[in-house]
Amino acid sequence: MRPNRIVLDSPEFKALWDRIKHKTTYRVEFDNEKLINECIKAIKNAPPIAGTRLQWRKADLAIGRAGIEANETATSAPVTIHEQDIELPDLVTDLQDKTQLTRRTIVRILTESDRLEDFKRNPQKFIELVQKTINLTKQTVIVDGIKYQRLGDEYY
Repeated sequence: MRPNRIVLDSPEFKALWDRIKHKTTYRVEFDNEKLINECIKAIKNAPPIAGTRLQWRKADLAIGRAGIEANETATSAPVTIHEQDIELPDLVTDLQDKTQLTRRTIVRILTESDRLEDFKRNPQKFIELVQKTINLTKQTVIVDGIKYQRLGDEYY
């Protein structure tokens, strides 16, 4: 495919090229304290987490030429599980694996967010919320910390 000369000769392309043609390096300035504070604020402001609920469904399965067919035969009403009946997973290790932050940082974020009661109420939803919040905040802090530096008058 040949370059389109009309586009290459246009003033808009030349203006763009003048802005991006210089060789650059970049560094990421990462402020750990800013990350922690932003995570704490985001978790505090997250919507409340409802209690854990279960619902059982029974179905008859039939294997035929078209594949597997399921016909629901019974459904229970949703049942709320009490906090003392829930076996709590290892929150810190799970979040450490999913966020790549240190245990100390995760513990600080969790304790200062004042949301640990939500963990007792619905551990899985809480872990998902915290993991998503931390990773999104981490991405924002990293992107905001990118600094470009021109390498003299070298061009691509």
